[in-house]
Amino acid sequence: MVIKTLYCVFLGALVALFVGWAMCAWYPTPQWETEYPGVSQYMGEPYPPSAESLKGLNSAERTEEIRKYKAERKEHESWEKKHAVLQRQFDNKLEIQGRNVALISLLVAVAVTGISVGLSGKLPVVSEGLLLGGVFTLIYSIGWSFVRAPKVAVIPVGIGLILTIAIGYKRFARPAR
Repeated sequence: MVIKTLYCVFLGALVALFVGWAMCAWYPTPQWETEYPGVSQYMGEPYPPSAESLKGLNSAERTEEIRKYKAERKEHESWEKKHAVLQRQFDNKLEIQGRNVALISLLVAVAVTGISVGLSGKLPVVSEGLLLGGVFTLIYSIGWSFVRAPKVAVIPVGIGLILTIAIGYKRFARPAR
Protein backbone atom coordinates (compact mmCIF):
# COMPACT_ATOMS: atom_id res chain seq x y z
CA MET A 1 0.00 0.00 0.00
CA VAL A 2 2.83 2.41 0.89
CA ILE A 3 4.63 1.62 -2.37
CA LYS A 4 1.46 2.34 -4.37
CA THR A 5 1.00 5.66 -2.57
CA LEU A 6 4.61 6.63 -3.17
CA TYR A 7 4.28 5.62 -6.81
CA CYS A 8 1.16 7.79 -7.21
CA VAL A 9 2.85 10.82 -5.64
CA PHE A 10 6.02 10.27 -7.69
CA LEU A 11 4.06 9.90 -10.93
CA GLY A 12 2.07 13.04 -10.13
CA ALA A 13 5.22 15.02 -9.40
CA LEU A 14 6.86 13.79 -12.62
CA VAL A 15 3.83 14.83 -14.68
CA ALA A 16 3.92 18.34 -13.22
CA LEU A 17 7.70 18.58 -13.61
CA PHE A 18 7.45 17.41 -17.21
CA VAL A 19 4.86 20.05 -18.01
CA GLY A 20 6.90 22.77 -16.29
CA TRP A 21 10.15 21.88 -18.02
CA ALA A 22 8.39 21.43 -21.36
CA MET A 23 7.05 24.96 -21.00
CA CYS A 24 10.54 26.27 -20.22
CA ALA A 25 12.02 24.43 -23.19
CA TRP A 26 9.39 25.14 -25.83
CA TYR A 27 8.01 28.48 -24.65
CA PRO A 28 10.80 30.19 -22.72
CA THR A 29 10.41 33.35 -20.70
CA PRO A 30 11.59 36.44 -22.63
CA GLN A 31 14.99 37.73 -21.52
CA TRP A 32 15.98 41.38 -21.76
CA GLU A 33 19.35 40.55 -23.34
CA THR A 34 17.78 38.59 -26.21
CA GLU A 35 14.83 40.94 -26.72
CA TYR A 36 16.95 44.11 -26.79
CA PRO A 37 20.55 43.14 -27.57
CA GLY A 38 23.04 45.87 -26.80
CA VAL A 39 20.58 47.83 -24.67
CA SER A 40 21.45 47.90 -20.99
CA GLN A 41 18.53 47.23 -18.68
CA TYR A 42 20.04 49.40 -15.97
CA MET A 43 22.05 52.59 -16.12
CA GLY A 44 23.64 54.33 -13.22
CA GLU A 45 22.45 57.84 -12.52
CA PRO A 46 25.14 60.52 -12.78
CA TYR A 47 26.10 62.19 -9.54
CA PRO A 48 26.73 65.92 -9.27
CA PRO A 49 30.31 66.90 -8.60
CA SER A 50 31.00 66.97 -4.89
CA ALA A 51 32.32 69.99 -3.09
CA GLU A 52 35.46 67.97 -2.42
CA SER A 53 36.03 67.33 -6.14
CA LEU A 54 35.47 71.01 -6.98
CA LYS A 55 37.85 72.16 -4.29
CA GLY A 56 41.05 73.57 -5.71
CA LEU A 57 39.58 74.14 -9.19
CA ASN A 58 39.39 77.59 -10.67
CA SER A 59 36.09 79.09 -11.75
CA ALA A 60 36.34 77.94 -15.38
CA GLU A 61 37.18 74.37 -14.36
CA ARG A 62 34.28 74.29 -11.89
CA THR A 63 31.94 75.59 -14.56
CA GLU A 64 33.20 72.88 -16.94
CA GLU A 65 32.62 70.13 -14.32
CA ILE A 66 29.08 71.37 -13.71
CA ARG A 67 28.46 71.56 -17.48
CA LYS A 68 29.65 67.93 -17.86
CA TYR A 69 27.32 66.85 -15.07
CA LYS A 70 24.35 68.64 -16.67
CA ALA A 71 25.14 67.01 -20.04
CA GLU A 72 25.36 63.57 -18.40
CA ARG A 73 22.11 64.25 -16.55
CA LYS A 74 20.36 65.26 -19.78
CA GLU A 75 21.67 62.12 -21.51
CA HIS A 76 20.46 60.01 -18.59
CA GLU A 77 16.96 61.57 -18.74
CA SER A 78 16.82 60.85 -22.47
CA TRP A 79 17.88 57.25 -21.80
CA GLU A 80 15.21 56.94 -19.09
CA LYS A 81 12.46 58.02 -21.50
CA LYS A 82 13.58 55.55 -24.18
CA HIS A 83 14.08 52.83 -21.60
CA ALA A 84 10.60 53.35 -20.11
CA VAL A 85 9.06 52.55 -23.51
CA LEU A 86 11.22 49.43 -23.88
CA GLN A 87 10.46 48.36 -20.31
CA ARG A 88 6.69 48.63 -20.93
CA GLN A 89 7.07 46.53 -24.10
CA PHE A 90 9.15 43.96 -22.23
CA ASP A 91 6.68 43.83 -19.32
CA ASN A 92 3.87 43.30 -21.83
CA LYS A 93 5.78 40.40 -23.42
CA LEU A 94 6.31 38.87 -19.97
CA GLU A 95 2.62 39.18 -19.14
CA ILE A 96 1.55 37.62 -22.45
CA GLN A 97 4.02 34.77 -22.05
CA GLY A 98 2.92 34.17 -18.45
CA ARG A 99 -0.74 34.19 -19.40
CA ASN A 100 -0.12 31.77 -22.26
CA VAL A 101 1.92 29.42 -20.05
CA ALA A 102 -0.84 29.50 -17.43
CA LEU A 103 -3.55 28.72 -19.97
CA ILE A 104 -1.57 26.03 -21.82
CA SER A 105 -0.64 24.30 -18.57
CA LEU A 106 -4.28 24.57 -17.51
CA LEU A 107 -5.33 22.74 -20.68
CA VAL A 108 -2.68 20.08 -20.03
CA ALA A 109 -3.93 19.72 -16.43
CA VAL A 110 -7.49 19.24 -17.67
CA ALA A 111 -6.32 16.69 -20.28
CA VAL A 112 -4.25 14.73 -17.75
CA THR A 113 -7.15 14.76 -15.31
CA GLY A 114 -9.50 13.58 -18.04
CA ILE A 115 -7.14 10.74 -18.93
CA SER A 116 -7.00 9.87 -15.24
CA VAL A 117 -10.77 9.62 -15.02
CA GLY A 118 -10.83 7.50 -18.17
CA LEU A 119 -8.27 5.06 -16.76
CA SER A 120 -9.79 4.84 -13.28
CA GLY A 121 -11.43 1.45 -13.87
CA LYS A 122 -8.57 -0.19 -15.78
CA LEU A 123 -5.42 1.09 -14.07
CA PRO A 124 -6.35 2.52 -10.67
CA VAL A 125 -2.81 3.22 -9.43
CA VAL A 126 -1.74 4.94 -12.66
CA SER A 127 -5.04 6.78 -12.70
CA GLU A 128 -4.48 8.14 -9.20
CA GLY A 129 -0.92 9.18 -10.09
CA LEU A 130 -2.17 10.99 -13.19
CA LEU A 131 -4.88 12.61 -11.12
CA LEU A 132 -2.22 13.95 -8.75
CA GLY A 133 -0.20 15.06 -11.78
CA GLY A 134 -3.23 16.94 -13.06
CA VAL A 135 -3.71 18.58 -9.66
CA PHE A 136 -0.02 19.54 -9.40
CA THR A 137 -0.09 20.91 -12.97
CA LEU A 138 -3.21 22.87 -12.09
CA ILE A 139 -1.37 24.37 -9.11
CA TYR A 140 1.51 25.24 -11.47
CA SER A 141 -0.97 26.95 -13.81
CA ILE A 142 -2.56 28.90 -10.96
CA GLY A 143 0.88 30.00 -9.78
CA TRP A 144 1.82 31.32 -13.21
CA SER A 145 -1.45 33.17 -13.56
CA PHE A 146 -1.11 34.81 -10.14
CA VAL A 147 2.47 35.89 -10.83
CA ARG A 148 2.27 37.03 -14.45
CA ALA A 149 -1.37 37.52 -15.37
CA PRO A 150 -3.43 38.26 -12.27
CA LYS A 151 -6.35 39.44 -14.40
CA VAL A 152 -6.64 35.93 -15.83
CA ALA A 153 -6.06 34.10 -12.53
CA VAL A 154 -9.77 33.58 -12.01
CA ILE A 155 -9.90 31.19 -15.00
CA PRO A 156 -7.54 28.48 -13.69
CA VAL A 157 -8.86 28.86 -10.16
CA GLY A 158 -12.45 28.49 -11.41
CA ILE A 159 -11.60 25.51 -13.58
CA GLY A 160 -9.67 24.00 -10.68
CA LEU A 161 -12.72 24.38 -8.48
CA ILE A 162 -15.00 22.78 -11.07
CA LEU A 163 -12.54 19.92 -11.65
CA THR A 164 -12.14 19.30 -7.94
CA ILE A 165 -15.89 19.16 -7.37
CA ALA A 166 -16.51 16.97 -10.45
CA ILE A 167 -13.74 14.50 -9.68
CA GLY A 168 -14.59 14.43 -5.99
CA TYR A 169 -18.17 13.63 -6.88
CA LYS A 170 -17.21 10.97 -9.43
CA ARG A 171 -14.63 9.30 -7.20
CA PHE A 172 -16.09 9.66 -3.71
CA ALA A 173 -19.85 10.16 -3.94
CA ARG A 174 -21.80 7.00 -3.26
CA PRO A 175 -25.12 6.55 -4.99
CA ALA A 176 -28.10 6.37 -2.64
CA ARG A 177 -29.74 2.92 -2.48
